[in-house]
Amino acid sequence: MQREKILTRFLVPIDGSSCSEKSLCFTGTLVAALGRRCQTVTLLNVMAGGYLSQHLYNIDTRAEKLIDSEKFESLRRMHAEKEIMPILEKAESRLQDVGVKAIVEKLIRDGDPADQIAKLAMERDYSTIVIGRRGIGEFKELLFGSVTDALLHRDLSASIYVVGSKQSHVEPCAPKRILVAVDGSDPSRAALEEAALLAHLMKEHLESFVILTTINIARYAEHVEMGLKPEAEAASILSDAEDVTVEYGVDPNKIEMITKCGRPVDAVCNEAKDRDIDLVFVGRNGRSRLQELVLGSVSRGILHRCEGPIVAVIGRKAEHLTDTD
Repeated sequence: MQREKILTRFLVPIDGSSCSEKSLCFTGTLVAALGRRCQTVTLLNVMAGGYLSQHLYNIDTRAEKLIDSEKFESLRRMHAEKEIMPILEKAESRLQDVGVKAIVEKLIRDGDPADQIAKLAMERDYSTIVIGRRGIGEFKELLFGSVTDALLHRDLSASIYVVGSKQSHVEPCAPKRILVAVDGSDPSRAALEEAALLAHLMKEHLESFVILTTINIARYAEHVEMGLKPEAEAASILSDAEDVTVEYGVDPNKIEMITKCGRPVDAVCNEAKDRDIDLVFVGRNGRSRLQELVLGSVSRGILHRCEGPIVAVIGRKAEHLTDTD
């Protein structure tokens, strides 16, 4: 994804749950701050079929083509109009109330939530997916939770922001403390670029920008025997990351660089907790020169353990573009 497309087109699954309310609140805060950069916000509800089971007694179950039946389509249409559209319209109104100027689109789809979200994201080339953590809709439709894991296994260029428990579902809460896990790989570079761009655009709110790299102690001896110098490698990774961050316009006085020894997941989650981090950035499907950080299992591990902050998982490749105009 080219730099000029980052943080421009948002896809936000909505189901009326408190978790999706938090993702909506974060989206509104972020998109309002982005101003003209953001072009479109799509509010999506995926009806996974619960409305059918609740009203099954209204349908002749002997019909061979139940899904194609006129009664089924009528039931779907009634459910969408009476139950789903009010949720989407309320969400649209909330975005407008917090100053979102982008075009807001409301969509309803049928099917498996992960499949529909991924399909739409690829068809329309969304830059960003914002999803709540483990949300359950009014009609007990499980939209999130396993959906996040499923999306991480798709070949999506969109960044996936998973909103955690720290985010309020009532009051706008801009991220003030950002942490980026880096290892020198291309996916971690992409995560760093998006984090730095966001920090630059929201600089009025930013308090600290933490860049973290990890020396995996379990492989330390092995790497030394190979003639590698893990400490020097870590220092080089952090130095390069700092240069990129400054070039994106982040205040150098707000940048903190940290090297930790141990398991990458432990290092990121512990640092996020200790520093009360609001937003964690991590790449996925990457492999560094030392084969340390930002492997697929690391991003999933961070998502499972960092339940408080928002976790942004970046799967695209870095463009190595550093202009901030």
